[in-house]
Amino acid sequence: MSQSSGFDISKMSTADKIIAGSGIVYFIWSLLPFWYSISIPGLGSDSVSGLRGFTLIAALLGLVAAAEVILRNIGTKLNLPMPAGLLHLAAAGVALVCTLLGFLVRPGVPGFRYGIGFGLIVGLLIAAAWTYGAYMMYSQPAETGTSGGSGGAIPPPPGTGGGFTS
Repeated sequence: MSQSSGFDISKMSTADKIIAGSGIVYFIWSLLPFWYSISIPGLGSDSVSGLRGFTLIAALLGLVAAAEVILRNIGTKLNLPMPAGLLHLAAAGVALVCTLLGFLVRPGVPGFRYGIGFGLIVGLLIAAAWTYGAYMMYSQPAETGTSGGSGGAIPPPPGTGGGFTS
């Protein structure tokens, strides 16, 4: 008799599912200590998570992206500064670049530098999937009547009236 107005994953677009899933998985994966490893003779070995440096920025962006998608899909009206597709494409692009920078800017201890672990490579694959989902959202036609819209539509050319002419 009662009508449920909560979160329904089956009503989400494929792009929304990829973005939310990738954002959450990226954050959870960044908690695990597989991203960087080091072996110091006589002292042992150590490995660290992706919650440091540039990859920390990407992990936080993953949470924000997933939260936006989930909030929008439960009916929350968001006042975004730009179309949602463009916002997600920018966030995913920054996260992908930050993950790539994780290959160059690695943690270290005096005299030793951590090596790249398989966690960073998996993180790069997750960020690439996230970016693909954001591109899918950006490429979708703009939705009318929703807050934020999808965002990939090209605006019409300016009219001839009221513009600057020489």
